[in-house]
Amino acid sequence: MPETVAIVVPAYNEESILTEKILQINEFIKDKLSPYNIIIADNNSTDKTPELAKGITSEHENILYHHVPIRGKGSAIKRTWLAFDYDIYSFMDVDLSTDLGAFPALIEAVKGGCDIAVGSRYVEGAYTIRSFKRETISKAYRTLFTLLFKSGVLDPQCGFKAISRKVRDEVLGDVETDGFFFDTELLIRAYHKGFSIKEAPIVWTEDPDSTVNFIRDIPSFLKGLSKLKYYQIKGGLEK
Repeated sequence: MPETVAIVVPAYNEESILTEKILQINEFIKDKLSPYNIIIADNNSTDKTPELAKGITSEHENILYHHVPIRGKGSAIKRTWLAFDYDIYSFMDVDLSTDLGAFPALIEAVKGGCDIAVGSRYVEGAYTIRSFKRETISKAYRTLFTLLFKSGVLDPQCGFKAISRKVRDEVLGDVETDGFFFDTELLIRAYHKGFSIKEAPIVWTEDPDSTVNFIRDIPSFLKGLSKLKYYQIKGGLEK
């Protein structure tokens, strides 16, 4: 039987773009992938996101709605992945900063036996458009990540990933992060359990309305890295 794919799209107060972006994802994927479901993970939105999401799902049987009451991107993805049964689980950011053209390659990588496939802005063939500030902070974080963890992953934070059912079952329950650090923790825990990780080049364009707040989020990233390194030293991440 064909492998089923879940495409989770976290959404917090995205009323201005939700309908357009979800339908864009569906239009792109419908002729390239089957069977699949797009799952809107409403992260306890306070605007019209829930109403709009439910309106979309009423008109498209392959688009589902899931409410996650605990705030945070990581929480939205983790709890939605755990709530549904699929063969392959993926997520992407609703702003579609990552061009959808790279998505089929992620799914094919997992279907081909790779445990985790990651969109990357730093492998050969990738192309990015972003501000000097964001580029500088991203490179600094990547450098620190590489120094602390020898996973071989060049872009741990790209919001464009796919995992196997086995990774969901054996790794996801250990991931503690509810926020943006979710991506990094998932990869490090999976790597230390012996799962394979493949990076694929993407085209990525910075969203000027992104909810990433560097003043707020950088301390949480540093705290998360420190905690994972401590776990690693104590043997808490080993296979």
